[in-house]
Amino acid sequence: MIYIYLKTHNVTGLKYLGKTIKNPFEYIGSGVYWKNHIKKHGNDITTTILFQSEDINEIKEYGLYMSSQLNIVESDEFANLMPENGIGGITSTTWKKGSIPSNKGKKCPNISKAKREYWIKWKEANPNYKDNWKKYIPKGKENWIRHDNTTSLNITIIQCPYCNKTGNVGNMKRWHFEKCKYKNNG
Repeated sequence: MIYIYLKTHNVTGLKYLGKTIKNPFEYIGSGVYWKNHIKKHGNDITTTILFQSEDINEIKEYGLYMSSQLNIVESDEFANLMPENGIGGITSTTWKKGSIPSNKGKKCPNISKAKREYWIKWKEANPNYKDNWKKYIPKGKENWIRHDNTTSLNITIIQCPYCNKTGNVGNMKRWHFEKCKYKNNG
């Protein structure tokens, strides 16, 4: 039996529409935002079974119908990040195709509204803050010489006398010259 259920958090009033083949009264739910909410506010929830069937097509149809009727993605009353389609959440293949859910600000639920507003104002006041990260030098280390990745070992190209391969100094010294596998074969 497959169940479409509605869970309501008794303390905060947040709701979650979901589907399960497990016992819906024991199953907490699988939504990321919903699970984070339960971790933060406790497991005091009420479960209502809205629909049950053994046919997955009926479950899909009813889940999508209820998702649109209750407007679960757009509504702040619900923890759902995507419509209940009866077949589960986002897989790695759908992420690659670019079908990302509409989070509508539910992406980072643990940041308070005041903290979010503070960081927005700070970023507006410091538009080039990322440039400073690149130039950061720890205290007491101002006189250190900064090196980039183009050292002389990476630029100089040498050739192994045994196999005639060429490459940068670091790799060639590691695998060639005295350690070359063709040294004793030649």
